[in-house]
Amino acid sequence: MNFDSKKLVAVMKRKRQAEGLSIRALSAIIGVSFSSLARIERGDGEPDNNSAIHIIEWLGQEGQDEGLALDQVAYVHLRADKNI
Repeated sequence: MNFDSKKLVAVMKRKRQAEGLSIRALSAIIGVSFSSLARIERGDGEPDNNSAIHIIEWLGQEGQDEGLALDQVAYVHLRADKNI
């Protein structure tokens, strides 16, 4: 990834706690599975591009203020046809 995923997690956790949201509640809001968010927040793995996009969108201006923007993650996921 082209951004600091540790910063992304720290900002996400700070905003989540400030809004009084559980990881499960945030999961429902942003469309990333509970297990993925819990793993990301624990530091057991980094968010994939799709998860990072959802998190950055949710962070909004707070993320931008921390230097986290959508242009730092890939928007395109290419997959080869199974018959190629």
